[in-house]
Amino acid sequence: MIKLTHLSIAVAIGITLTACGGGGSSETQANQVTRYTKQVTVETTSTSNDVVPLANATVCLDINRDGLCASDDILTSTGSSGVATLAWTSETHADIKDGTSYNILAQSSDNSELYVLPMDLTAAAAISGATTRDASAPSARTVDLGSAYLTPMTNLIVIYAAVNNLPFTTAASHIQSQISYTSQTTDLYANSLRTRSI
Repeated sequence: MIKLTHLSIAVAIGITLTACGGGGSSETQANQVTRYTKQVTVETTSTSNDVVPLANATVCLDINRDGLCASDDILTSTGSSGVATLAWTSETHADIKDGTSYNILAQSSDNSELYVLPMDLTAAAAISGATTRDASAPSARTVDLGSAYLTPMTNLIVIYAAVNNLPFTTAASHIQSQISYTSQTTDLYANSLRTRSI
């Protein structure tokens, strides 16, 4: 099982964020409110090296870019299945829009584990963010930004990307070729990338 310290992850997050681009979508109408949602699944490894959901973890979109889930970030928590949904609106967070230039973080309830994944829709484009309109509120719409999985593997890829100055998806492909796991790069966003593959 891979053990990564908060310091090494924080350094990687800092390096990753310096390379982030602007991302974001413009509102189609000046008075239109857009609600963004992103489903996040957090997995860890048990003492027997089995992959298990990380329940009661704090999940956030790290909008203050400090590498931790803080009260001024967009916060939620996982249930017993390790699943949480981040949600925000263009009205309450007009400056972050679709959030693609930020990282998603997950902290275990005892703060012993911290997982990170860039919220980069270049990989999530394979899922395609679906847009639906709320019939009861013509000026409102919901953008589903798809799913993300945070695991010890995502930490490994973030650090590898930072050290080698690579885009996240390129780093994932490099690691995939080195350790021969079968999941695709976009599975980090669409399906679980199992840590037992290490």
